Amino acid sequence: MPSSENRRDFDTNPHSSDEIGVIRADTLYTRDAFMARLGFKDAAWRSAYRQGLRVRYCHGRAFVYGGDFIEYIRQQPDPNQAEGKWRKWTGTI
Repeated sequence: MPSSENRRDFDTNPHSSDEIGVIRADTLYTRDAFMARLGFKDAAWRSAYRQGLRVRYCHGRAFVYGGDFIEYIRQQPDPNQAEGKWRKWTGTI
């Protein structure tokens, strides 16, 4: 029997709490893992897909490449711009 020292323990959650919200550019995510990682519900998934999020399908399962999601986010309009002008930030550091 293989030693447990050299293999990952798949019985535990592969996404620790400090990785919630983190998408790695070099990682391929299943739809469910991607949604759980970002806290997406079905409506958010559909909206992102309709707005151009690249989804790959293989054997009836949906996958998202992290780099594609990062590019999708980069292409979204900047919410800090109103009609081509930057909003003034009034906060303090």
